Order: sequence, then C-alpha cells, then structure tokens
Amino acid sequence: MTEFKKIEMTEPEPGYKVFSIEVALEELNKEMEREYGRLGKKISVPGFRKGKTPRHILEAKYKDAVRSEALEKVVSKATWESLEEQKVVPFFDPEIDSFSAPEGEPIKFEVKVDLWPGVEMNKYQDFEFVRKLPAIPEEEVEREIDALKHHHVEYTPVQRAAIKGDRVKMSYQRFFENGDAFGKRVDDVEMLLDAPPGSDIVPLTMTKELIGAEPGDTRNVTIDFPEGHAIQSLAGKKVEFRIEVHEIGERVLPVYDDAFATRVVGKETTAEALTELVRDELKRRAESEVGQALRAQVFEKLIGENKIEISERILDRVTKSSLPDFIPVEEIPEEHRTEAQEQRERITKEQRERSLRVIQKLAIVSEISKREKLEPSEREIQSAARAFLPRERSADPSERRQEEETAWNEARRMIREEKVYKWVLEHSKVNEE
Repeated sequence: MTEFKKIEMTEPEPGYKVFSIEVALEELNKEMEREYGRLGKKISVPGFRKGKTPRHILEAKYKDAVRSEALEKVVSKATWESLEEQKVVPFFDPEIDSFSAPEGEPIKFEVKVDLWPGVEMNKYQDFEFVRKLPAIPEEEVEREIDALKHHHVEYTPVQRAAIKGDRVKMSYQRFFENGDAFGKRVDDVEMLLDAPPGSDIVPLTMTKELIGAEPGDTRNVTIDFPEGHAIQSLAGKKVEFRIEVHEIGERVLPVYDDAFATRVVGKETTAEALTELVRDELKRRAESEVGQALRAQVFEKLIGENKIEISERILDRVTKSSLPDFIPVEEIPEEHRTEAQEQRERITKEQRERSLRVIQKLAIVSEISKREKLEPSEREIQSAARAFLPRERSADPSERRQEEETAWNEARRMIREEKVYKWVLEHSKVNEE
C-alpha cells in the first residue's frame, strides 16, 4: 500500500466523482530507488562492469527518465489504491488532472471518475422464454435452388441483337476529346447488360448503347466521368469508347441435375443430395436466427426486471464516441441545413438508444457474473483474446500494449456475457414452439 497518502473526494454530479490525492515525497524517493536498482542491473557503461556502474553516473545520465518512470508508477498505484479504498469502480479509465510534482515537494493530482452503473437486482432467474423452432418450407428451398442456378448461369452465343441480360464480348479503344488515344486497345472484354445502374466501373450509358448491337457491329460511346470516379485517370474526363462487338451471349439457366450438383459441390454427387445440403444450410441459418432471438429475449428480460442507474455523463460519452463525423453546419448549403439538422438529431437519438442498451447489458452481466462467480479465468481470456488482436500489430510498444489491453477486455466481455446467458437459461424454462 502507498503510504503518506491523503484523499479528498467530491461528487460534482451524480455518478461522477473527483478525488484530490496527495502522495508524500518519500513514496517517490522509494520508487526512484527501485528504478535505479533495476536500471543498474540492465545497462552497461564503458569502464564499468555490468551492474557495477556508480550511482552518481546513473543519476547524471538517467535522472529525468528515472523520475518520470517513478512518477508514473506512483500516480498509477495511488490512483487505483484510492479507488479500491473508496470502493469505487470506474466505467472508463480514470482521468488524471491538475498534476503537480515540483522537485522536493509532494505529488498532487486529481482523479476524475465516472462510476460504474449501479444495479438493483430484483430477479435474474426462473423466467419463461419462448424458442420458436425453425420451419423450412419447400418454397424456400426452391428459391435457394433457383438462386444457385442463377449464380451458375451459362451464356450461349446467338446471332441476334443484344437485349438486357445478355453478355457482350467485345474490344475497345479509348480516346480523349482532342483525339488522343487513352491507353492501349483492350481485347476480350465481357460485359453483362444488366450492370447496376450508375455503376462506377460499368457506366449505365455504355450498357444502354450496347442494347441492340449485333456481332460485327461497331459502336462509339462517349461517357462523361464524374470528378469522384473510382479510376482517378478518368475522373472529370470525357472519353469516347470505340467498340467492336464480337459475340452476343444469351443467358441460359443450367438444368438442375446430377451434373449441375457435381459442379456446384466440387465432387461427384446428385441433385437430390444437393437439395438436402441446401435444406440443411437453410435450417442452420434459421437456427442461428432463433438463437439470436432467444438471446435478445434473455437480455431484454434482465434489463426490464432490474433497475440500472446510468448517469447522463456516461450515456453522453458512449453515444458521442459511436456517432459518425457529421459535416460541419457551415459547410452545408443553407437550403439543406434544416434537413441535415433533423437527420443529425434522428441519428443521435437512435444511437443514444442503442448505447443505453449496450451499457445496461454490460452492467447487468457484470452484476450477475459477480454474484454467481461466473468471471472468466485468465486462461479463458488469453485464449479468446487472440481473435481480437489486429492481424498487423503495431511496431510501437505502447500501441501494442493498447492493442493487447483492448483485445483482453473484449475477450473478457464476450466470455462473461456467454456465461451469464447460459446460466440464466439453465435457471429458467425455455418453451419450444
């Protein structure tokens, strides 16, 4: 425990406390002694064996770094000890403010804390939930099979004018307004005449101009590319495409037979077996949706049955952190500002409601986990945390520590929530319909 520590506490508003902490100089001196001890064992100074560097040389070279490291450790230790003594659990990391540590004087600082939401537990077991078993109608299976057929559509060459839905094989050369060629001739291009309207890569203008084209035709299509076009070299340019049509392909849906099933699955099988695979996949999706619905029931019931006190400060901070970056009002044309403001208020309101549910869920899960001793073990957290680490880790040590802490916290939250969910189900009744 940190000695020579003074604490004063104020509560400017409900759920928000400010601790004024003073730590005596002796604590800093002791921590600096420990730092010098650790440093002396690690470094080598020319002329001295490792671990034998005189203290005055260490002080001359490393005093500022040692003092900084010692201050950080003393402040962190005093902060968390003070919160523990006062039985305060912060919702966010404590904020350190008004820090003062002149040479030869005590360390003084403030710790600002948003309190973890209080939970008044009324009931969290002996509920009745409804789990609706999935029914997979044959019409749904047929729709999925039809989608498979469209995904594996084939194109047969035809001698007629192109219509919507056809595939056109062609070559083209691009030219700017001044007649200069843009890039080389492009051969063996395939274009479907049902590209999404306004597509950046396949402009609607081109698909319209190719309707009615026949094999052997040439078409000149001029396209005005917008400033924000995906291909920067074309952005803001007017480009003429001189097109030669080679083949028109008519879309033909494949026959649903054993050969088709084998092509889809990738190994020899039958159409009947593929139908069963489709039915099983639809059932798996449905069961997943049923599980999500049951999970939502459980947490809605827990939130509804128990009283959770959340400060406006916490709700505001969580909401603001989740909002998108809105365009500044002064950058919006005056005639659109009212509409933009209404949209902003609607988005903020919706996000505030979502944030409220997230905080309520965190609070109730934490309380039940504590009461029923469902906290995840370090081994469980460590195993799950790997999934939350970014694929490309930062090279900066402090950023890597932050990545690990974030992954650790997310793993703890996920495991704790799953344990509470299962515990509530085990101590309740689930009716199947």
